[in-house]
Amino acid sequence: MKLKLTHRLLALAGLALPGKPAADIGADHGYLPAYLALNGICPLVIATDRAEGPLNSARALVQFLCLESRVKLRLGPGLSVLEPGEAATVILAGMGGGSIIDILEASSAVWGSAERLVLQPQKDAPALRRFLSKNGWRIVAEEIAQDGGFYYEMMAAEKGGQVLSEKESEFGP
Repeated sequence: MKLKLTHRLLALAGLALPGKPAADIGADHGYLPAYLALNGICPLVIATDRAEGPLNSARALVQFLCLESRVKLRLGPGLSVLEPGEAATVILAGMGGGSIIDILEASSAVWGSAERLVLQPQKDAPALRRFLSKNGWRIVAEEIAQDGGFYYEMMAAEKGGQVLSEKESEFGP
C-alpha cells in the first residue's frame, strides 16, 4: 500500500538520516513514522505522543499497515520515553520553537546522543536557530513546504559549531 503524505511531512521525511533509527516526537496520527518505515527510509521508527488519543490513531495505522515490527509506539512527554542513542534522527515538528527548545532542554542526554535533529517550528524559528548555535549544533539543511495555504520552515541540524549572524538567525544560514 502507498501512503500519501502532505508536502510538509514529505519534506520532513527527506531530512531523516536514511538507514538509521528515527524518533518522531509528538507523532500524532503516525503518518510520518509509517511512511519512513514503509518506504525503507528508516529500519525502525519510534513514534511518541503525550496523549493516548493521537497515539491510538497512530497505533491503528501501524496495525493496518502491518508495521508493528518497524514502528514502536510510546506514550509520554517529549524525549522522556527515549534512551540516549536509541534514535539517530530525532524529529520534533508541528509545535512552537519555544516548545521544541523546552523539550530539548528537558532531555539533553537524549538529544545530545542523536546524530541529527529534524525540526519544524510553527513559530519562533529564529529563537530555535540561536538555541542550536549556542548548544553546539549547526544547521545542515533547511526546507520550506507549502500546505493548505501555509508555509512551513524546517531544518536539519547536526553536531558542530556554527555562529549565526542576526540575518542568518532570522532566515537561516
